[in-house]
Amino acid sequence: MKFYQTREFIRLQSKWQKRLKQSGFNDIEPVENAPMPERINVRREQKRPERFLSIQEYFCQASRFYWDYNFKSEREKKIWFYYSEGLTMREIALLMRFKSHTPVYTFLKQIEPVFLQYVRAQWEFENEDDEREG
Repeated sequence: MKFYQTREFIRLQSKWQKRLKQSGFNDIEPVENAPMPERINVRREQKRPERFLSIQEYFCQASRFYWDYNFKSEREKKIWFYYSEGLTMREIALLMRFKSHTPVYTFLKQIEPVFLQYVRAQWEFENEDDEREG
């Protein structure tokens, strides 16, 4: 018999559970036969339609940026193309035969502020057109 199955341990545990409850302590660990607290289902949250739409919009903007931006080199342009198609940094590094994903990461970190500025400008331009029409 395990120590936590002994009568003495169960009595002691009950005693301390009672004291903790009286003091206002809220135990987040489940007690045997106690209802589990409600948890957020992360996988369900990731599958919300709004999440898909925002991801789709992000990659549409990334694709648009590929065609509009003047990249410094063909290498950078190729990295961004693969990125805008949804490939991971490691997949891009493999396709481009880099020894690690570091050059991809470095470039994406460097270009990120430029891309965000581009996206903001696109958004402002589109909203400006809506205001003129409305």
